[in-house]
Amino acid sequence: WYRTGDYLVTGGGESVVMWDCRGKGPQGKTPRMFEGHLGRVTQLCFQRRGDSLASADVDGVVMLWTPLQSSSPLDGRAFASEVTRLSWSPDDQRLAVGLRNGIVSVLSVA
Repeated sequence: WYRTGDYLVTGGGESVVMWDCRGKGPQGKTPRMFEGHLGRVTQLCFQRRGDSLASADVDGVVMLWTPLQSSSPLDGRAFASEVTRLSWSPDDQRLAVGLRNGIVSVLSVA
C-alpha cells in the first residue's frame, strides 16, 4: 500500500500493477501497468514517507519507480539470485535486498 492508503500495488506476473483505491475503491477503474520486469514480480515495497516504489522479480532484478509521476523505471539492478525480501531503511535513503542464496545487499538510493 502507498502511505496514504490511496493506492495498492500488486505483482504476480511480469508487470507491476497499481490500483487506485481512492473514493469508492478500484472497482470500475483501469489500473496503471508498469512494465520492465521479464520475470514474475514477487516483491513490492513503497517508501515509508517518500514516493518511491521498489519491485523485484524471480530473476533477481530490482527496479525503482516513482509511480505517481512516471510509468518508466528510474533505475534497475540485477542480482545473482532471486530476491525474496525488500525493505526500506527508516529514513528511506537505503533499500535492503534479501536474496534466496542468503546474501543481503543494501543499496543507497538517495
